[in-house]
Amino acid sequence: MTAFIKILGAAMLIIFSAFSIWVEPLLQHGNSYEDIFKYAERLESQGIQITLFQPSERIRGAAVLYMGKTVPVIRKIEMFKIFLQSGKRTVAILRKGEVKILDYADIIKEFNINGKTIIFVEG
Repeated sequence: MTAFIKILGAAMLIIFSAFSIWVEPLLQHGNSYEDIFKYAERLESQGIQITLFQPSERIRGAAVLYMGKTVPVIRKIEMFKIFLQSGKRTVAILRKGEVKILDYADIIKEFNINGKTIIFVEG
């Protein structure tokens, strides 16, 4: 009987591990920030300067993970306006609703992650 329990336990461990490694990531893709930062990399490759506006630690960490570097952060609305109105090719990444998008910014892309909308805005 104890041999059966050991074999059953080992089988359960293998099944759980296989699920965690191969199946769960497929189910969690909609919760990933990967698409956001792959899009940001494409913009950077076109010479567009990217920044994060008032990001959460999770978004900052995802930027490092998926882009392989830290992305500049803007915390104050005044600096956000200056960044977008600088005359350079600039895009800011932020959560929709973080700031009221005024006349100086256009939403160019939206992503929905975990019920939150992340937007890309340009000046």
